[in-house]
Amino acid sequence: MILIKNILISLLYFIKKEKIILINEAAGLGDYLWVRNYFKLIKNDDKYKNYKIALCATERWLDFAMDMDSDYVDIFLPFKNPYKPKILELIPLIIFKFEVFINFRASSKNWETITNTVSSKTTYTDRIFRNNNLIYPNLYDRIMAQFLPNIVNIEAGGVKHNLKIIEYSSINYDYCILTLGGFSQGKLNYEQLKIIIETVYNNTKLKIIILGTKSDKSIFENLKELLPDYLSNIIVSGCGVYKTSMLPYLIYNSKFVITTNTSVWHFCIQLNKKHVLLSIEEPWIYKLSNYKYFDFKRIKYITAKDSISNIQLSEIKKTINEFIREVENV
Repeated sequence: MILIKNILISLLYFIKKEKIILINEAAGLGDYLWVRNYFKLIKNDDKYKNYKIALCATERWLDFAMDMDSDYVDIFLPFKNPYKPKILELIPLIIFKFEVFINFRASSKNWETITNTVSSKTTYTDRIFRNNNLIYPNLYDRIMAQFLPNIVNIEAGGVKHNLKIIEYSSINYDYCILTLGGFSQGKLNYEQLKIIIETVYNNTKLKIIILGTKSDKSIFENLKELLPDYLSNIIVSGCGVYKTSMLPYLIYNSKFVITTNTSVWHFCIQLNKKHVLLSIEEPWIYKLSNYKYFDFKRIKYITAKDSISNIQLSEIKKTINEFIREVENV
């Protein structure tokens, strides 16, 4: 249905000779969270306010993009697998004539099909984060400074998020959030999950909402079986339960978050939420001293080489204990 609608819209825009900006961020939700903050700025800019915005999106977070950004994005171009797009998915790109193509994806063979299909003026950069001495707070600001030089500048300190906190229901208990892990850095193992849950229980007695995908439901069920009753009773499954657009509400209203380097972590940064991060490397945002929308006293992180499953249990327990003690009132 969306595909047919997009083909009809693209034909209409072609006939009306609409000026269109194409933004390619058809990858992870975490990266999209940073890109979407610029849509309002584009729409409010004198030069581009009459342009239409087309967005290359990934199907798995399309519902989030449409819920959050339909006020700014005029056409969503979903790709089931943007690394290997289908011919039908590329039809709108073939029909459209884009005035501007902002490509947030690094140039590689993975992205050649989408990039080469678009015949346009291209704003390009790679995805390398250089060091602490960035001129702009992050990669996306550096790209957009080429496009909106009067809006994004050295003094910006980053662009503030405009996430909608969509309230869908009230949870009648205090809770924190724990994520299971993702594709790029692996998942937490059962021993790690147990020590996290046990440490949270010993310090807070909070309920723990465990977030994951539908395919993680079996991990949650196995975990619940392995835990003693007093711990299994405090965990609540969020695996495949919530729409992506509900995550800002869940995270914003939690007491704190324990997460791996997934989209949940990007939400934590943009919502200024207290959190512990388990990662294979120090994330780039923690190096950006001029990013002014996050209080860096509100985080602790643990790293391990190659996979988060290599993080030692003793290090997890120590870090969470310190986090709860030191960050509780921050």
